[in-house]
Amino acid sequence: MVKKWMAIAFALVMIFTLAACGGTPASTSAAEPQPAADGDAPAADAPADAEPVTELTLCGPLSEPYNSGWVAVLEKFEAETGIKVKTDFLPWAQLQERQTLELAGGSGSYDVVYAHPLWWRQFASLGYLQPIDNYTTAEDQALFVPSLLEMYRHEDGRIYGLPDWISAVMIAYRADLFEEKELAPPDSFENILAAAEALNEGDMAGVVFPALNTAGLGGSYVTALLANGGWVVDENNNPTMDTPEALETMQFFNDLSKFAPDGITNFQWEEVFGVGAGGKAGMAFMLSIRLAEFNDPATSQVPGVWEYAALRNKTSAAAIDSWIWAVTTDSAKQEAAGELVKFLTSTDSQIMMSEINHGTAGATIEFYERPEAAASLPFMPAMSKAVEEKSIAMPDWESWASEMDAIEINMQKMILGELTPEQVCAAVQEVMVANRA
Repeated sequence: MVKKWMAIAFALVMIFTLAACGGTPASTSAAEPQPAADGDAPAADAPADAEPVTELTLCGPLSEPYNSGWVAVLEKFEAETGIKVKTDFLPWAQLQERQTLELAGGSGSYDVVYAHPLWWRQFASLGYLQPIDNYTTAEDQALFVPSLLEMYRHEDGRIYGLPDWISAVMIAYRADLFEEKELAPPDSFENILAAAEALNEGDMAGVVFPALNTAGLGGSYVTALLANGGWVVDENNNPTMDTPEALETMQFFNDLSKFAPDGITNFQWEEVFGVGAGGKAGMAFMLSIRLAEFNDPATSQVPGVWEYAALRNKTSAAAIDSWIWAVTTDSAKQEAAGELVKFLTSTDSQIMMSEINHGTAGATIEFYERPEAAASLPFMPAMSKAVEEKSIAMPDWESWASEMDAIEINMQKMILGELTPEQVCAAVQEVMVANRA
């Protein structure tokens, strides 16, 4: 297990290197990382806080058990520094809008924000975030898996936050039902569809996946596309939604939706988990950060019967997702806010989080060397296989938000019977081509 765990760190380091060499699909950035604007200049200090800081405010997503984990970490931060941290945890559907309103208005309400790949780049371009050189040293930065830190390098050459919440879309499946019905493991599109059909009976859905327009459906699609030997762009950043791999993957989701619960276009991750953990689905597409909860008696009505698999067809695959903690430009307490960001993303804090939620992986090199981290994350053998075989960072270029919307909105129409898979791929290809014109 420890060897597998350490292999993940090595594979993550290689994701971007191999992408540049053609070892994986095309790089997920529209521009290659550039050297920092000030070259080898030492990191600038964050502006000194005008007076002793006693309180900071943090904004992040509303989601358990992660909020409880963050609160525990923040209590430790307060005990060590004397600084209390107020939290503003918001539902996913409101998070980007609220952060945008506060930062655009220059209110100074948030000292630290948790920013997603879908919008961090826009925030950096608009000057809402402080580059990490303002509050970290080269030694601080060297603690992180290089490829994970590079995911947040802007076109201006600077990195704008410290990463955590490393995850990928995977499959949880009812091993007891698979054994009872003598089903093949869900290790190909064919086997997943066959199992979904066999398990879809009575009040039991064969499969459940997120199909609301909140990134879960698009994330599931691009991960399956990667597993099918494709990607959304080629090595020259040209859209590839007109390829056989893209259409095959779209057809897979069209067929799979026939064995999903009614109303699935209103499902995001919480609803997916509720159906699966409630014993109403035989398989569930789920972010790795939630997988362990399926087997937890405290959160599941059917604990102890779930196993985990990477999405697979031609290969096992993982589209790596993560978030960053970032210091806001409008904070009047940037020095203290920088210390908070470093504390939240430290190895010890990430180990603490993994022991509380059994789901989030950290971004430091040491995290992947600590045996207690491996013991806390039971899905890691399956994720390790995917990372080793084919992995790439989830897209985060500036036009990706509109392209993700195009994927999800058109896939919803497909699930509702309003579009064919061919029409969905053509519509998405048109949007992506127009974005690059």
